[in-house]
Amino acid sequence: SRAVPHLQDYMNIFFPETCQTCLFYVFAIVVFGTISDQGYYSPMSKANGTCMFNNNECACSYAVGVGVLAFVACVVFPILDIIISKISDATAKTAMTFLWFICFCVLLNQWSRTNSEYVMADAARAAIAFSFFSIITWVSLTHNTQLVWNLLCKQLIYNAVTAANINFETDFQQPNRLELCSSGSYASFVSAVYM
Repeated sequence: SRAVPHLQDYMNIFFPETCQTCLFYVFAIVVFGTISDQGYYSPMSKANGTCMFNNNECACSYAVGVGVLAFVACVVFPILDIIISKISDATAKTAMTFLWFICFCVLLNQWSRTNSEYVMADAARAAIAFSFFSIITWVSLTHNTQLVWNLLCKQLIYNAVTAANINFETDFQQPNRLELCSSGSYASFVSAVYM
């Protein structure tokens, strides 16, 4: 362990992934916070609150669930990136992107059918807008993860070829070894390179 931190440790604070993670936190908090705080209203006929999105409890519950899940994922993904040496799974990030897309579609659809005078319109519009912004940020994170994965695959192939003195023209004619980078399986990639 180092006693004196390097300049790179300070520069990681301003790295785009750090700023992007801060956006994830803000967007997730805005979505589940606005729905949890102002997403339910109490009409005169009911004692309990009703969801502001067309009185559909599933829409509010789903949006709050995705917001909380995204908030937890914002904590877990950087930790996994540190533990697993920058090799993180793009599939989980793609799934989060898909969940935000479904959330946006559900909220927008239910909001277009809502016609109540007791609904806080600004809170509903904020939840819809920030769920859309979350889609964009998660797509960019997934794209960045895929770029890092491709770069790592190329570096591992280069290191394996130079360490084993492999003749590229004769030894890498099998398409299986080169296609493993695009499949996303790290274990099968390493086993194929070091066979």
